[in-house]
Amino acid sequence: LPNSPKLSGSLTLNYEAELGAGDTLTFSLGADYKSSTVGSLPTATLPVTKAPGYALMRGGITYEHDNWQVQLFGTNLLNKRAVTSITPLAPLTVSLLGNWAERFNIVQPRVVGLRLTRKW
Repeated sequence: LPNSPKLSGSLTLNYEAELGAGDTLTFSLGADYKSSTVGSLPTATLPVTKAPGYALMRGGITYEHDNWQVQLFGTNLLNKRAVTSITPLAPLTVSLLGNWAERFNIVQPRVVGLRLTRKW
């Protein structure tokens, strides 16, 4: 199937430390992997495109007190520029522009944030 990797996987390591009085501090580090994908089924007029595989790192630190959580998190920690899919445009455009006539979807750049959560 187009844009479906043959292999994908995720690995996460968590370490939780009890701070006393029910407070906890959790450290998390993970990676997500996706193998290469074919962008479209082969046709007589459009070339087959292939996006390379990639791996992205993510992590976070969470402090929990009573019903409250404060989390510092990050995704794509290494700020990797990876192509998730390549889609050729119309056949006429491809014949005129070659590789310039392809649409590239890329992963989101590094994101770092702070999340506050209350459990009810």
